[in-house]
Amino acid sequence: FSGDFECGNIDFVIKSEDNEYNVFLKKDTFTRGHQGWFYFKIASHLKERTKLRINICNLKRMIRMAKMGQKIYYKSVETDHEWKTLN
Repeated sequence: FSGDFECGNIDFVIKSEDNEYNVFLKKDTFTRGHQGWFYFKIASHLKERTKLRINICNLKRMIRMAKMGQKIYYKSVETDHEWKTLN
């Protein structure tokens, strides 16, 4: 896991079980500690089609975002050539 690039906002990650990770985000600038978005990358040597469970532990606005129709996008640089949404 890495957020070491422009706009990356990952703070730290704790592995909780095999293929399950708890991700904590950095605080948004000019807020009282809110985290309303996330942007990070994952480099893995797992087999293709291996499922990962990623828990974003301190995202404050997830329910509000879902009600507004916002979606989570992802892209695999090895298999995808365009962004996809989680259903």
